[in-house]
Amino acid sequence: MVATTRVGSPCRAAATTVIFALLCDSATSLPGDDLYAVYEAKQQNKLLAAANTTGHKFLKRIHEFDQSIERILLQYLGRSKVAQHIAPYVLCVGARLGGEVRAFQAISNVKLAIGVDIAPGERNPLVMYGDAHELSQFKAATFGCAYSNVLDHILHVDRFAKATWRVLTAGGSLMVDLPEQPLCKDIWAVHDLVVEHQLLVCQIESAGFEVVEHVREPYFWRKRLQGYMNRYIFRKVSADAA
Repeated sequence: MVATTRVGSPCRAAATTVIFALLCDSATSLPGDDLYAVYEAKQQNKLLAAANTTGHKFLKRIHEFDQSIERILLQYLGRSKVAQHIAPYVLCVGARLGGEVRAFQAISNVKLAIGVDIAPGERNPLVMYGDAHELSQFKAATFGCAYSNVLDHILHVDRFAKATWRVLTAGGSLMVDLPEQPLCKDIWAVHDLVVEHQLLVCQIESAGFEVVEHVREPYFWRKRLQGYMNRYIFRKVSADAA
């Protein structure tokens, strides 16, 4: 089902909810800059922490998940209503090992797809280090399309939206996948995508985007139903509201 309901102004004024307890035991006493430093260190160390905690089996599972993301995303990108929003130059934000990048590379009209992640791992030819809050290594209006499925891992989604708006061309598309996943399901997450779903959408709209497509559909992992995914396509329509 497609939803294009517009959100009123009270939502635009809402602030991002930060789950302090996930970051460190004393996070509630940390000022903003220190809180971000804790968040950044935790996210950057996720692959190393996984390896040290559970060994190669867990890393193998991460690679399998990455390949699954690639397959599922490629199927989605092949839909006619989605394909029309894919531009020749694509940025994948929070691309991990590169599955999202490979999916876009497989699309015939894509000339360049590149990913950024705060923890891209070693020897990753598809994904470079990049902070989703800034995307400062890219000039303005570089990409025609951007994609992310890690908004639950981005501390300040409003800053991500502003940074993405800056690097997109006029009328560019931002594709966002939001699984209906509570905070307790992911130890690396900082947002509850059940509770904060509409808030995060509003923050993206407030940065100068409008929703042009919204589909809610089931998603699977290893052929098992995991829940539902909200898939959004936003269009850059105006100057940054901030």
